[in-house]
Amino acid sequence: MPINRFLATLLLFPALAVACRKTTPPPEAEIRPDSTVVAAAADSGLVVCTGRFEAPRNARVAVTAPASGRVIRIGATDGCRVSRGATLFVVEDPAFLKLQQEYLECLYQLDFYSEDLKRQGELALEKAASLKKLQETELAYNLNTARKSSLEKQLALLGIAADSIPSRGLTSEIIIKAPSAGVFEQQIQEGTYIGPEIVLAFLRINKPVVLYADLPDSCYGSVAVHQQLAFSLPGEGREAHPASIAFIDDHVNPETGCFRVRLDPGTRTIKAVPGMQVTVYLRPGLQDRN
Repeated sequence: MPINRFLATLLLFPALAVACRKTTPPPEAEIRPDSTVVAAAADSGLVVCTGRFEAPRNARVAVTAPASGRVIRIGATDGCRVSRGATLFVVEDPAFLKLQQEYLECLYQLDFYSEDLKRQGELALEKAASLKKLQETELAYNLNTARKSSLEKQLALLGIAADSIPSRGLTSEIIIKAPSAGVFEQQIQEGTYIGPEIVLAFLRINKPVVLYADLPDSCYGSVAVHQQLAFSLPGEGREAHPASIAFIDDHVNPETGCFRVRLDPGTRTIKAVPGMQVTVYLRPGLQDRN
């Protein structure tokens, strides 16, 4: 009898060990800041991925000069806000005088050839002048017309109105104005000799940050512009803020296997800074029907 009891205990022990073994459930998907696509969540069809607020690429505008010269005056204070068209710099160079002088000479020559062409035409009708002379005068007139047009465009690039030169006179200065409103960030000092490749200043434009998300390539073709989704800021609950897709990049990153979309949070105000990460919730294929 003791032997049989001992054998029964040996047979029963493995079964008890299997029954009492603790089953460890599979770990739930976690949001990891260094990952792009985090999970295909338990909710059927829901894709959870990370997004990031970024500063817009055109948040600063570079101010450059159209030609070389010496900066003789700065019209704004570093850090102040300027309006579009405000005078930022005054640049001086003798070459500006020469270009305007050439333009005036061209105007005088054009007036001369215009009158000569008229006279030669009248003489040709009376057969008092040769056709060759008329053609030469016409060619000179056309060449000076083309030269006048070229000089006018060169002066316009410098910000000089060609039609004002005869009445105003020549000037060795050009004015560089603000191409847009923004905060003035000075990069050079007064008296500096600059060229067209030198950035004189930046204009910092106050624009809201932009929200981007990287979606897995498996979602490509099943999402569309204006499609609804949601995102949550750090510390918020799931799908706290509705949004929509504003732009879809057609390039898939071969390293991450993802493509980028830009999100539009609508008119709601989101307190975010560049670099802040969010959690994005998307159901591919469910498009906005409104």
